[in-house]
Amino acid sequence: MLAKPKAVQIVLWSVVIAASALLAAFLLFRQPPLPALPQGASCPSPPPNLQIGPALSLDQAIEAFDGYGQEVAALRAQMQPGDSVHEFQTATTGGHAVMRGKCYVGRAVSWVR
Repeated sequence: MLAKPKAVQIVLWSVVIAASALLAAFLLFRQPPLPALPQGASCPSPPPNLQIGPALSLDQAIEAFDGYGQEVAALRAQMQPGDSVHEFQTATTGGHAVMRGKCYVGRAVSWVR
């Protein structure tokens, strides 16, 4: 015949099970670290004639890119979490540029003079 479990044992096992579940959830759902730049990778700077404005909010960036349609598919494929979208302008063109920190990723032209 089994002995009755004591209240202390029940509480202790409950804490152990809850801590194990929290640890498993943390390990499963944590964000992976951003990949480091490969050794020798360069950080391209924006072209000298590109005048870049302040970063757009996420909603503004999504709205701006939606206006391009499939024309920006290649640029979107290059984007990574943490990239920022800025309005840009040159003497003859304008649109949106993607920056990764101070590195230039690419641009989508929305108007030409």
